Amino acid sequence: MSAAIWTNSTIVTMNDHQSVVDAVLTIGDRIVTTGSLVDVQASAPAGTRTIDLDGAVMFPGFIEAHNHMLIYGLGLASIDARPNALPSIADLTGAIRDRAAVATEGLWIVARGYDDNQLAERRHPTRDDLDSATSKHPVLVVNGSGHLAVANTHALQLANIGPDTVDPDGGHIVRDHHGDATGLLLETAQELVKRHIPQPSDDELYNALSACQQRYLEAGITSSHTAGVNAAAELRAHQRWSEASDHPIRVTMMIGQSMFPTIRNTGLRTGFGNDSLRLGPLKLFSDGSLIGRTAAVSEPFLDDPHD
Repeated sequence: MSAAIWTNSTIVTMNDHQSVVDAVLTIGDRIVTTGSLVDVQASAPAGTRTIDLDGAVMFPGFIEAHNHMLIYGLGLASIDARPNALPSIADLTGAIRDRAAVATEGLWIVARGYDDNQLAERRHPTRDDLDSATSKHPVLVVNGSGHLAVANTHALQLANIGPDTVDPDGGHIVRDHHGDATGLLLETAQELVKRHIPQPSDDELYNALSACQQRYLEAGITSSHTAGVNAAAELRAHQRWSEASDHPIRVTMMIGQSMFPTIRNTGLRTGFGNDSLRLGPLKLFSDGSLIGRTAAVSEPFLDDPHD
């Protein structure tokens, strides 16, 4: 295994004493020791190379404790609806209109990351807003929390959501004073629409993980706890990806509730795997989201006394 001394840097150890040191010795993918350059050189094996960081600051790799690698990777092909990208509903519908102009009729258009709290209009988009962008494509705009989404009329029709549709357990179809769906779907009600979006192939899942990895490495993230693996195809993609030679990120998979019976029947337990990929805890939901105002609270939300 190759050994290297990293030096000429402000090296922040993040240990209990918040020490800053002059050098780090690594062998293979492990940090062996830190300290002064003289002490680290004394611990280095013959043939160790020296990497001059030219005054840069060096941190240990960041550990992302709750994230969604596949959702993020797949989302890179979706419309970026975060407030810094699309700060108003007019901007959002404009981006959907632009995508619809080049997309084959009938193909799904998905946007991710909007936040009604930060949109210029300070409200959720509606089915009518989305319909103004396209009537020839089903559209789903997912909130940044992931706990709610807005669908256009085409998507609602595909899901057979009408005046008499009953709310699913754990979800709510928001309606106007006439009883018509506004397009806003809370919690599990999203699944009524999402189940009609074509599922990604194994190759698309693998490529999504690879695309996500590149963004993570650029941000210094070297360990990921991916919160909710919900299908066998997702397990396969993680396994294939973890075996790739260019896979430096360590991943702990939280198993989604829908996958729990399958995993339990295999006899596998939390901790199974290796440094590259291992099984973590079971992920369960007991409540909703604060940002989406679907969580149960003891007092009404400040800006919505009826919720």
